[in-house]
Amino acid sequence: MSRLISVDEIKDGMILAEAIQNRFGHTLLGANVKLEEKHVRFLKSCGIQTIYIVDDSENGSKKEYDDQALEKAKSILSQRINWKPKNDYEEELIELATQHILEKI
Repeated sequence: MSRLISVDEIKDGMILAEAIQNRFGHTLLGANVKLEEKHVRFLKSCGIQTIYIVDDSENGSKKEYDDQALEKAKSILSQRINWKPKNDYEEELIELATQHILEKI
């Protein structure tokens, strides 16, 4: 299974799920490459913003967090933003921000 991530999210040791090609069809990095910091710099210099990595975690499902951690993340987020979501896109943005905070705490 693979997962789409931003180049900024690459961590050493992640495995590239699909070959990366430039706009001319030239392969920049082949599939199954073990990624390192040098690859991040290279991809950014080529204008690549997202990649697919191998994701062996429980079918790509989100981690489960306890109620205390979730409340702490929501509290941190409420201190950073002062608007309420008005549509599905903004709801998703809040969910993504909450997940990001949970991964950091």
